[in-house]
Amino acid sequence: MHLSPRELQIVVLLQQGLTNKEIGLALGLSQHTVRDNISPMFARFSVKNRAALLAAISTQPARPSIGKNSVTPRGTDRRGGGERRSVPRSLVQE
Repeated sequence: MHLSPRELQIVVLLQQGLTNKEIGLALGLSQHTVRDNISPMFARFSVKNRAALLAAISTQPARPSIGKNSVTPRGTDRRGGGERRSVPRSLVQE
C-alpha cells in the first residue's frame, strides 16, 4: 500500500516510539494533525493500534525508489524522450 511522504515521515517517528506530541514537535505540526494523519492509516491497514500498524507496514513489499537520486528505467529520462541515463548524485564527481 502506498504511503504519502508525510505518512512516511510519521511512520519513521512512530518506529522510534515518539508520541503524537513529540512527532508534532519534530515535524512542526500539532499533535491533533499527527493524530489526523495516523487514523486513516489504521483504517487503510485494518489495524487498531500503533504496534499493529507498524507490523502491517513492515510486512509490505518495498516499492522501488523513483526519486531525484535514482536511475530511471530503461535508460530514458523521466520526460520520456531521448536516451539520457540519470546517474545517482552520489556517483557524480564534481
